[in-house]
Amino acid sequence: MMDSAYFKSEKYRRDLLYISIGLYVAAAFLPGSFDLSNTMCCIGLLFLIIGPCLFIGNGFFWIIGVFWLANPFLFIAWYYYHRKPKAAVICASISLACWAAFLPDFIREFEGVYLVYSLGLFSIITTLAGSINQLKIQRNLEALAYENES
Repeated sequence: MMDSAYFKSEKYRRDLLYISIGLYVAAAFLPGSFDLSNTMCCIGLLFLIIGPCLFIGNGFFWIIGVFWLANPFLFIAWYYYHRKPKAAVICASISLACWAAFLPDFIREFEGVYLVYSLGLFSIITTLAGSINQLKIQRNLEALAYENES
């Protein structure tokens, strides 16, 4: 059984980041959509690459384009994960909002995306949890430093 010191350690925060990246990479190489009638398969990585093209035009594809915006915000959250935890929390929260906001439309339109969607969602949640933990520890350290100065 793990003690509470592990959850405050740098290894725990690093492990959360690695888990988040691993879940995202797994989602990128699984089928992002699957058409049962044509047996066409398109991996999630292709959606990541062509995502900006979805902003052209209007209608349902524009909604998916907003859904795609979760990706750059997640990448920014990973970048700031150890550097600026507050920025990482904000970016991961925006990513979660983009990812979850269009769930009903996304799931209704495409079949067979539940696993990819779930892995991406868990990746974002893991990043958010690790960033919040990092932020709490940083604030505790700042409070201790302030107390020691006084």
